Amino acid sequence: MSANIVHKVKSSFYKMFTGEVVTLLVAFISGYFYARFLGPETYGIWQTAKVFINLSAVFSLSLPFVMRRDFITLQADGKTEEAHRIAHIVLTYQLIITPLVSIGLLIYAFTSITNHLLQLSVVTVALIYIAQIVGAYGNILTKGLNNYKVLRNASILSGILTLVSIPVVYFWGYTALLITTLLIAVANSLYYFIKRPIAYKLYWNNTLFKSLLFVTIPLYLQDISATIFEGIDRLIIAKYLDFKEVGLYSLASFINLPLKLFVNSLSIVLFTHLNAAFGSTVNDDVIKKHVILPQEVLCQIIPPVIGVVIALLLPAVTIFLPKYTDGVPAAQISVFATYFYLLTGFSANAMFVLNKQKISALIFFIVGVVNTVLCLVVVRLKLGISGIAGATLVAYWLFDILMIGSVFKQMQRSFGELIAYKTRQLIPILTIGLFTVLYQCIIRKYIQDAWHLSIYAESAIAVALTGIVSLPFLLKGMQKLKLIL
Repeated sequence: MSANIVHKVKSSFYKMFTGEVVTLLVAFISGYFYARFLGPETYGIWQTAKVFINLSAVFSLSLPFVMRRDFITLQADGKTEEAHRIAHIVLTYQLIITPLVSIGLLIYAFTSITNHLLQLSVVTVALIYIAQIVGAYGNILTKGLNNYKVLRNASILSGILTLVSIPVVYFWGYTALLITTLLIAVANSLYYFIKRPIAYKLYWNNTLFKSLLFVTIPLYLQDISATIFEGIDRLIIAKYLDFKEVGLYSLASFINLPLKLFVNSLSIVLFTHLNAAFGSTVNDDVIKKHVILPQEVLCQIIPPVIGVVIALLLPAVTIFLPKYTDGVPAAQISVFATYFYLLTGFSANAMFVLNKQKISALIFFIVGVVNTVLCLVVVRLKLGISGIAGATLVAYWLFDILMIGSVFKQMQRSFGELIAYKTRQLIPILTIGLFTVLYQCIIRKYIQDAWHLSIYAESAIAVALTGIVSLPFLLKGMQKLKLIL
């Protein structure tokens, strides 16, 4: 990797990370207060409604993400006009299809949903679909241009407005949360419109649209599977258990925020710079530096963080969210599931750049089916939300294996090399996982019987022991980090 690319990656990562830090802190703070103000049941309805918000990606046909990939690639190859035509046609499609989807969602809300709060939530989601058209489009286009300063400022603006919404929700409740979320979507779109990097134009060309549609079909199938995959656990809990259980299960969202912050920021930056630097030509060495090395770093650094989070979770929830303590076991399992899922982001980027979306789509579909079946089996066995978290962990682990296996196949690496690579990756997370089980089942019980310490003192001991066990992994991870930054 040239010194120039290294500098660009560092600069973009710091800007992206700054914006994401704001997003993380605001999401953590607002999520905590929303959960505390609303209680598990109403908060569970909100979490279910957020699944509907994420489903908006299904109706985009994945065209924005093709635009993001091709825009920067075409500009790198000197084909600016062609890049702009693609951007214009994607915007035009969004402006046509989104209102139609919103009307359909409104009809569904008024004819099929009996729960009043959920009905009100879905109606708000339908309005958010329209309100976020320009914002979502501008976000993708800005990422494609590597303009992380604008992305950072958008995060800051959204963060400020979200913080302002907290006292509003306290005084006026769940309805106020829905209204402020809608208004934030409007403000986000206004910001991206003001900061638009190119003129927004209505443009249509059947030939160009068909060519984009042909390219996007595999990615679209992947996005459908991924969107359903990421929300199926909450939907199953909402349907077969109740909204209170969804609220308890969503406790994991607080824990996963720091992990998602770092990993997603690094993944997005490496992906866009990979496209900008190499255009449509990507070799084995590039994939190694953008996929293999980042994964090797994260596999050493993230497991110790998970161990500390699990050690602190019970006392933290007991103090700050006492109504959610029943969700702690499921949240502890979900942290491990999220770890495996985040690793696949780098593999997915590589498959996207290599134009192997068909393979990714098939993997998403297979794992989505596996996850759904496992969750339904767990519900039938009455294992509760902890069982669903365990089912999701198995599915995400399978997902990670299949995705990195596909990357190795494209790199023409042997099956033996894949096994060796995954074995090295598993050692840190398995060590931390086994230590966590050992501590929770044996060491903690011994400490309680022998010393009768408070839950806070017990957690301090758990953190200290986790640090001792984790030290070799942290040192090795920091050494590898120098290779990519």
